[in-house]
Amino acid sequence: MSRPQTEETFIYLVRAGEFVKIGQSIRWKERLEEIQIGSPYTIVPLLVLVGEPSLERRLHNRFRRDHFRGEWFHFGPAIRAYIKENLKNCVTSKEVKLKPARPSGWDIVL
Repeated sequence: MSRPQTEETFIYLVRAGEFVKIGQSIRWKERLEEIQIGSPYTIVPLLVLVGEPSLERRLHNRFRRDHFRGEWFHFGPAIRAYIKENLKNCVTSKEVKLKPARPSGWDIVL
């Protein structure tokens, strides 16, 4: 199913501990909140770009030497350099505040 042409695709790089996820979404803020729910690490947005879905695939290929699993990569020098080079193209200059994970009843058990 194709999406309407009016929706932009966002390519995001987020950090979780020593790893970086390179992904895409049309609703990147909501997507980062979803990633946070499933991560034991605090998710830190590093770079959000407007781009074609093919950009995500090209970045996965470009950083294949740092690949860990799925869309996750080791936060190595090549990825750090890419982020630094592209900060001027980042779609947001405001820090994104993600909701912290709330402890469940299981967290109370000793």
